[in-house]
Amino acid sequence: MASIRNDDGTVNLEGVSRHVEHLKGKYAQNAKNYEANTGKKMSFKGAEDVGAASGTQGESAGEQGPEVASQTESKSQEQ
Repeated sequence: MASIRNDDGTVNLEGVSRHVEHLKGKYAQNAKNYEANTGKKMSFKGAEDVGAASGTQGESAGEQGPEVASQTESKSQEQ
């Protein structure tokens, strides 16, 4: 398989394209095997779906919403 980097460290677009095609084939075969083994089509969820379901889409691990910040403040005042 072609490298995804050129000798000078830049991106080898042909190598990246080949790698993406390889991955597409790999996951397509995986989905076919899943369906053959379970009788169900494989469900694909993207990162957007997971973030939206958990309510954390767009937030980094260090960010707190206003509710969390106010709860933290009130707990520290109680102590």
